[in-house]
Amino acid sequence: MSERVANYLFLTFGKEHHDLALQEIKEAKNPEENTAGLYHFAVEFENLKQLAEIYFRLKRLKVRFSPVNHGISKTIYFEDPDGNGIEVYVDTRNERKEWKGMSSFIQEEDFEKWLKK
Repeated sequence: MSERVANYLFLTFGKEHHDLALQEIKEAKNPEENTAGLYHFAVEFENLKQLAEIYFRLKRLKVRFSPVNHGISKTIYFEDPDGNGIEVYVDTRNERKEWKGMSSFIQEEDFEKWLKK
């Protein structure tokens, strides 16, 4: 275990902050038949330019998405055609070591800037 914050538990194999994050949802319902019962899975990117490339690809394809700055990560959330949640992100803990539950939306100007890096 690398960290426990509120209802989150972060597990690691040792190299990364976490390889698996678990969130307890006390009032969660059992998954419906023929569903995974998974909130989302995440894929970490190496840099913000890669994240910006995905941002503009999703926008071009008219996929609904939500770009979020968690302070400790820059993230884009979206769903696959079956409704499974996907998170793509860049770990930015070198900028801010601690997440205090505060998040904000990332503006398109930021993605434009990162694309030029």
